[in-house]
Amino acid sequence: MKAALRMMGMNAGYSRMPLNSGGTLTHELRAEIRIELEKLGLIEALTHPKATKDIDIQGVLGKFGVGPDYLLDAKIGTGSEDTVSVAIVTGSKHGALGSAFVKLLMNPKVGHEALTVILEPNLPVRPTSIMVPIKKIKSMRQASLFYGPVQSGAARAVAAHLKNGKVPDQAIIDNVMLMALDIDLNSRNRRQVTAATERVVSAALGQIWK
Repeated sequence: MKAALRMMGMNAGYSRMPLNSGGTLTHELRAEIRIELEKLGLIEALTHPKATKDIDIQGVLGKFGVGPDYLLDAKIGTGSEDTVSVAIVTGSKHGALGSAFVKLLMNPKVGHEALTVILEPNLPVRPTSIMVPIKKIKSMRQASLFYGPVQSGAARAVAAHLKNGKVPDQAIIDNVMLMALDIDLNSRNRRQVTAATERVVSAALGQIWK
């Protein structure tokens, strides 16, 4: 309560020390309190940069220590809307892209951790895919938005392409996919984020496999 009052500019005094370690106010809970106050119009909303329209996949992966060798046998597709944008690169898991894939999973960069794209627990999409955020994830709310609705939308798009026979059989077996995604962190409607992600990933896949 006092944390909320202080966010509203009121001097609520000091909070008592917790009686045990479970009584502390976490950063995640503080963020949720702020969001609720913003919804009520009691405090000014924090704003984040909009989603990048055109993602430079080579530049993004370069920042993660991945060299350009993977471009030799890779295919690239992009898609963007106001809420979400994506750049996808796919190629053989036995080549340079496969090595980059493993590197991103084994050596995660803080705030840009790669995640396997799954439809549901223990059911990864095919071709095997990972997604990385190009903006640094700084809170549990941002993480739940990116690794929740965004992942769900991406998985649905890949599954739909597979179901419709748009992915070559050889690619299903031999390829991996890397998705670099950006999201408007001001977004509040998780269903809209899921739907927008599905559309942009589908558009990018359509450029790769026509």
